[in-house]
Amino acid sequence: MVLRTPLLGLILVFLGAAAPPAPTPVTVSQSLVDYLLRPDRDIATDKKAQTKFLAASLRLKIAQTNGLIQRESQCKEAGSDAEPLGNETLLQASEPPTRCDVGAAETPDPAHAEVPLHCLWLEGTNYPGLERNMRFYLIRESEQWLVEDIKSFATHYNEESTVIEDLGARQRAAATALAACPAPASKK
Repeated sequence: MVLRTPLLGLILVFLGAAAPPAPTPVTVSQSLVDYLLRPDRDIATDKKAQTKFLAASLRLKIAQTNGLIQRESQCKEAGSDAEPLGNETLLQASEPPTRCDVGAAETPDPAHAEVPLHCLWLEGTNYPGLERNMRFYLIRESEQWLVEDIKSFATHYNEESTVIEDLGARQRAAATALAACPAPASKK
């Protein structure tokens, strides 16, 4: 016997089974951190993960930056050493931290939330003992919480910046490299 989803839902309600709680800014942030810390995952190319975790504005900025980097990497004459985007882009680190602890959400209004992170690099990394504070900025889109930007606070290894700022800088660098790239020869 096959139960259709609405019928199953009515049966569960009748039996008193509760639906799983809706994701909160903290659970979305923790899930994104868990994803970003896995070396076998790549947020820059995983469209399903982008849709699950990232706001439309951040997904667009990543797509635009990826497009420019791809064009730049094809411009060998410009001496391009374009690095592709990856999880490191969102973590704003050349090496991922060993762990990030997610703090309590602050909600300045019903459509926005801020979630602090405290990231640590432990023994076995290139930065043992490094600690860095970060902040996820989330927005409500399509009735779900999505990350629209990530702020990384300064350490002695990096300046304070946001992912959106860093992607903008990458776009400007790619555009500069592309401007130095000779135009392809026209076909006659």
